[in-house]
Amino acid sequence: LFRSMEMKKKIIIGLAVLLIAISCGKKEEKNADKNNPEKTVTEASKDSGNISENEIKKYTEYISLKNVPNEEEWQDSFKEVFTREFSDEKGEFKKPSAKGIESIIKTEETVNIFSEYVKDLEENIKKEPKFDEVDKSAEGLVQSLNNEKNVITEIVDYYKNKKYEKDNFEEGKKLAEKYKNATEERKNSYNAYSAALDKLSEKIGDKIVKKAETDGKTAMAGLVKYVNEANNFVNTAFAKENLKFDKEEVKKLKELHLKMQESYLKLKETTDEAAAKEGINAEEFKEIKKNSEELLENADKMIKAAENSAQKDVAIYASKFLNAHSKTVDGYNIISAKK
Repeated sequence: LFRSMEMKKKIIIGLAVLLIAISCGKKEEKNADKNNPEKTVTEASKDSGNISENEIKKYTEYISLKNVPNEEEWQDSFKEVFTREFSDEKGEFKKPSAKGIESIIKTEETVNIFSEYVKDLEENIKKEPKFDEVDKSAEGLVQSLNNEKNVITEIVDYYKNKKYEKDNFEEGKKLAEKYKNATEERKNSYNAYSAALDKLSEKIGDKIVKKAETDGKTAMAGLVKYVNEANNFVNTAFAKENLKFDKEEVKKLKELHLKMQESYLKLKETTDEAAAKEGINAEEFKEIKKNSEELLENADKMIKAAENSAQKDVAIYASKFLNAHSKTVDGYNIISAKK
């Protein structure tokens, strides 16, 4: 269920961002240096009041890549087998059974998942324009991923070639500790990357809102601000495939919910008449506000269920939230397409 919803969510966000890029791109084309296209892109990215299509494309790819390490294929690969077969309840190394050794050798293809993700990250880092903080944190994540991949290769090789028979698992203990450190390093690198991307999301969202305000479109500005806040909540909440949140994560969701609520209240203050003056269909605007109330309500219930560790309820309200989010952003896409 959540796998299909996750994919749909990415498509929805991609469409919304792309539509914004197209509308913003019209303004850039007038000022483009036809003899030097690269110069145009660079200047656009430096202008805090403007936003280039390349900037949107690179940002969108980073958002997509942010969710990948939390998807099912990562959770069901080497990590799950190693945790189950090679660790005790305290997370310390335990001698694996013959079945455990066989299972870990079968996860050899895990390194391909790492390699594919690293390749995608590296390609996006190289793209223009430069996002200094995000690019730097992504480079750190690449380094830690490569390190973890190398440790996995070492562990698989150790058991595949039955080296444990010669040293009675002594090297196996050291490799287990090495793997634990590598995963912790990767987790820290991912958190830094995620935090840098959150800052960039806010910056790009502000640029889009300012552009709409500069153009005298306060209703559209309020709508863009609200949808961006809703997407920020989605990108954080559904980055976890299992939807299990610790105290810090629940706190973060509450903060994002509050921002979403604040931006919605401002949107709610905008009359249908004011929206109509900007060329926004009144009925479509009403529908967005209606769906938004449902979205906020289910986000709140989802957070409360997470606080109480009621996983069944978390799943129920998460599904309802995603349905409302889909309708909200679909409505926003329709409005954006007409601008």
